[in-house]
Amino acid sequence: MTFAVMTEPPGSAPDPARMSIAVPTYRRPVELANLLRLVLSQLGDLPTDDVRILVIDNDPDQSGRPVVAAIGSAAVSYLQERRPGVAAVRNRALREAWSDDVLIFIDDDQLPDDGWLRGLVSAWRFSGEAVAGPVVSEVPQDADGWIRNGGFFDRSYRNSLVTGDEIDEVATTNLLLDMRAIRSRGLLFDERFGLSGGEDSLFTRTLTRSGARIIWAAEARVLERVPANRLSRSWVSRRAISSGNGVARVRLALEPSANGRLRTRMSLMTAGLARCGGGAIGAVGGMLRRSDATRGRSTRTMLRGVGMFLGSLGITYLEYAREGRRWQFGSGS
Repeated sequence: MTFAVMTEPPGSAPDPARMSIAVPTYRRPVELANLLRLVLSQLGDLPTDDVRILVIDNDPDQSGRPVVAAIGSAAVSYLQERRPGVAAVRNRALREAWSDDVLIFIDDDQLPDDGWLRGLVSAWRFSGEAVAGPVVSEVPQDADGWIRNGGFFDRSYRNSLVTGDEIDEVATTNLLLDMRAIRSRGLLFDERFGLSGGEDSLFTRTLTRSGARIIWAAEARVLERVPANRLSRSWVSRRAISSGNGVARVRLALEPSANGRLRTRMSLMTAGLARCGGGAIGAVGGMLRRSDATRGRSTRTMLRGVGMFLGSLGITYLEYAREGRRWQFGSGS
């Protein structure tokens, strides 16, 4: 199924009367300014004039406020969310846009292609459903070969998707939500995941499990330039642990029964240990063969297994904690 011919099938959405674009931000003033200029340049592509860009700042020092003031557009509003964590920021966006037709999320460090907004909204008008688009990470050529070739920022597993394909789960970094679907289900982001990440996976899986669809829009592409402070082995290793940890916690949170959670914990423990063992063997093999790609990918598998195993035990890695401890015991999931 594609959207090459924009006929109006049963269930398609009318033009949106009101739309919000939410930009969660935290201490990225330069990136935020670049993003806002690109988004503003695309507003003329939309079939509505009632569009708000909501910059929702999680920085206690309000570093995003002067950026919004300098942009000087009536379409851009500045809001501060004092509760720490991205889930609280995303819930603030939902509350602000609760009566809208459409809410779009994009991160403050992304650069949307020309036609990004048009691609998301065209797919929504055709389908009447939530819509997600690709996020392409750009890693500098001079980055550590172990990181660049190890696939730590690789999202190519979705390269084969075409516009109109359905997906069960997606990050909220490039996502359009039909607010009728959200209101009818009373959905919010789980703030237990605010400092750990994974709130978007849980939210979108809950949405699709309730019968809604998330449609892929291949044309709605955004670029993410990986900054220098993420190009260290320690950072990508922590991110791999966090990713596996989030997978485990989301699976447990989605399981309604105590017996089901017990079975899921056992399954996650087994899968985590298998990834640890297989990844460790592969990493040694990659080191012996002097293959950065094998060593990096195997190390990522091993570390994701570590995170998954710990998550199965109810141990949470707080990737976004600003100070203090990084591990939390008894996460409640």
